[in-house]
Amino acid sequence: MVKAAISLGSNLGDRLGQLRGAVRRLEEAYPILAVSSLFLTEPIGGPVQDEFLNAVVLLELDESPEQLLAKLQQIEDQAGRVRDEHWGPRTLDLDLITVRGATANSEELILPHPRAHLRRFVVAPLTEVWRDAQLQGGTASDHLDNLIDQKALRVAKEWKDDRIQFLDRGSAWVWTQAVGFVIFGVVVFADGRWPEGWQWLGLPPIALAAYLMLQAAAALGEAFTPFPTPREAQLAARGVYRFVRHPMYAGIVLLFAGTALLVGSVWVGVVAVVTAIFFWFKGGFEEKRLRIVYAAYDEYRKQVRGRLIPGIW
Repeated sequence: MVKAAISLGSNLGDRLGQLRGAVRRLEEAYPILAVSSLFLTEPIGGPVQDEFLNAVVLLELDESPEQLLAKLQQIEDQAGRVRDEHWGPRTLDLDLITVRGATANSEELILPHPRAHLRRFVVAPLTEVWRDAQLQGGTASDHLDNLIDQKALRVAKEWKDDRIQFLDRGSAWVWTQAVGFVIFGVVVFADGRWPEGWQWLGLPPIALAAYLMLQAAAALGEAFTPFPTPREAQLAARGVYRFVRHPMYAGIVLLFAGTALLVGSVWVGVVAVVTAIFFWFKGGFEEKRLRIVYAAYDEYRKQVRGRLIPGIW
């Protein structure tokens, strides 16, 4: 038996599910030696398209590389792969990158892969599981430092089973959020007042904030977490989630804005504006991960246009 490396990629539909399915099918046919971490990568070449999820599988091969290639194409076809656009988006892309001790240069197969050494989305996960894998012009580790201009973000080490464990839970966002809450508590008592008579305008947004946050927490249930890293549960798309994608964050912003009016504080108003900007970016960070975990999230985003403000923002 010889060692062979397979590159996996997907940027259409249930990306994570497609990769998991490919690993399962490979496990049914070959002994698996290693599965790399999961990487989020930008597409290279071709039309404008979504980011890819990529990984590398290392397996033991007791047949010809051509037979393995035929098996990979069969798995792609089972996943609904359509080959109608060069470097276009795809449900599943399986490439035979290299086979230890083997070379090929035919119309059907070139080994090592002719462009793998130019793609960080291949080299980064390959280096993780097989540093001295032979590519065109050197080993995988030789080429890695030459590709630092290409984005390949390692997002999860354990991912091929039913649960995904992100490497970074987004702790920096939570700590920043906590500091913001402390600042909010301090500036509530600071000087800087609105004109008299505006204060009671703060009660409606505070009441709406309480409703949004309570409803959001109820919809999430045990899946609720302050970290911008989703737990694999049912996608929350009902209740207040039908109007805004991040009702908890929207509620916090409304609470701060309403409090600014209620206490008549300009500084609390400033904190509310900064908080809105913060949660906009935190929501964007979180949505990248929601798209990985939930295949239906793209369709949900099309239906619910507002991240914090329904239909607007």
